[in-house]
Amino acid sequence: MTIANSPSSDSSAGPAGPHPPSLRQLGWVIVFAAVVAQMPALRSWFAQEDWDFLARAAGMVPTPDWPIRPLATVWSWRILYGIFGLDATAYHGAALVGFALASLMALRVGARLGLDRIGLAAAGIWMVVTPFALRPIAWASASGEIWAALFALAGLDLWLRPSSPSRPWSLLAAVAMVLSFASKESALLLPLLLLTTSRGWPQKEEPAIRRARFLLGVALLTGAAITALVVGRQMASGPLDAYRTGGPLTVLRNLATFGAWFLTPFLRSPLSPSPGVLLLGSVFWGAWILDAWRRRDRRPPLALFAGAWAVAGLTPVVALEHHLENYYLLLPTVGVGWWIGSLVSRIPVLGRWTSPWRAPAYLLVVVCLTAGTAWQTHAQMSRRGANGGLADPILRRGAIALDTARLLKAVPQLRETPLVAILQATRVEVPEETPLPEGGEIIVSTPVYQSLSGATGLRLLLPQGVRGRWVTHLDDLPLDTLVLLDAGDSRLRVLGPLENARLYSAIIAVSAGQFPRARHDLWQVIGKVGTEVRFVYRAENLPIAASDLDAEAEGFVRYLESERQPASERVLKLFAQIYEAIRGQPLFVETWKLRPERIRIDDD
Repeated sequence: MTIANSPSSDSSAGPAGPHPPSLRQLGWVIVFAAVVAQMPALRSWFAQEDWDFLARAAGMVPTPDWPIRPLATVWSWRILYGIFGLDATAYHGAALVGFALASLMALRVGARLGLDRIGLAAAGIWMVVTPFALRPIAWASASGEIWAALFALAGLDLWLRPSSPSRPWSLLAAVAMVLSFASKESALLLPLLLLTTSRGWPQKEEPAIRRARFLLGVALLTGAAITALVVGRQMASGPLDAYRTGGPLTVLRNLATFGAWFLTPFLRSPLSPSPGVLLLGSVFWGAWILDAWRRRDRRPPLALFAGAWAVAGLTPVVALEHHLENYYLLLPTVGVGWWIGSLVSRIPVLGRWTSPWRAPAYLLVVVCLTAGTAWQTHAQMSRRGANGGLADPILRRGAIALDTARLLKAVPQLRETPLVAILQATRVEVPEETPLPEGGEIIVSTPVYQSLSGATGLRLLLPQGVRGRWVTHLDDLPLDTLVLLDAGDSRLRVLGPLENARLYSAIIAVSAGQFPRARHDLWQVIGKVGTEVRFVYRAENLPIAASDLDAEAEGFVRYLESERQPASERVLKLFAQIYEAIRGQPLFVETWKLRPERIRIDDD
């Protein structure tokens, strides 16, 4: 990799010392280290919004005519889905490669901005160890942060090259910046920096080329404004929405918080705003402003430009009230790396160090930090919460979705049914006055439902020709429906065919004190199957403790007895047989002498 017009491209370690590694060699070291450091993130899977983008790519749902972030939400998904389908490793691998290339482009631009080899080495190490890349690599829906950073850096690298009619670098830079806008809003303010770089980094160009460069910058700025307007209208930012924005105090609070995050990047979770955190962040920005002011007359003004890059990358999110995530810092952290590099390059002992061991020592530092970052990434990916699930919410939902996919793949009856119905049997009681949506059902956002983005992910996981949906009851379903149970925890349970699932549903309803529902399910079984009832029972399919059933069984018996109807007697007999099969003891009933229905209880 060669850098034209770079102040550092011809530098050496000193007249008596060996030449330092070339920029090409340094770039490959950083690329390799970035891949190794973040490689543990590849074991993540799809979660939440991923399923919506996959469904668009598969043609299952229509794509909006004018989608926001089209590169990150439409184009990249169509390419990857067309080649790899549901192989999640390919999606995360593409993001990892994008991050490595962004680290390489950060070095290229840093060299063009005037960083020497020592400074570039420090900036490269910062890119390798940054934890802000974990979420965009491990969650495919957040990979837009990586593509926005990569294309913004590529655009700046091209922009800093002198253009000519035969080498239209500024035009290619504009194309790269448009791709950055199409990935995420992180780079929307960067055209302002492009318009100002000609003063800090003067270039020998013809007047016509300079005018064309200026017009391109204005066009990019106009496009950025239009993009911001479109995205702002489509993002829900009301009082109760995640993207609610605040005023100047919110901006100052968030800037200080981001500064504290830059100073403490390796904590398990980002610091929450507090007086101490805000003071720490203010010190960070104050030190940067002071350094930029002291070196304002230097050409090129690297500290000032790096700070402007970081602030420009934070501006699209700096006014958010609630939805602050540390992966928003991925593009701004490039500027932090350049500033760190400029500080390190000013350390006299490093600049005068001419030992032949300098390059091996640097490689040793890179190896140690890469290994430490890889271990930390693995630890973040594996960290468990109090309930035993993964602590990171996105990783946890990805693990739930993967477990669901494996469960569905292992069900032999899956290809023999036209419909897979997932019964929600949670203990969430909906008030009677609650208006019901179309269809008359209110589906609770359980961990499985949220992880699969509802029925969207379910349809993608099912074989072709098999439909899938969540239901709150088992009425009006075809008799050959395969029913699974969503009990509100992190896994599904296979209840089997419709009438077998009704028996499970009745037991769960009894344990929850929902006696009318239990009676209804049991009577439906009797009415459709008759007296020849076969119950395929497995204890792990019941998400209740034995005490839950025992506590409510007597109440259910009294409920049926109070009706004094022949149908209730038959329902009670069936329930008694199921109870005895499950609990291994008879259900005591005083009022009626039970003549049991003929029921066959199977455990397989």
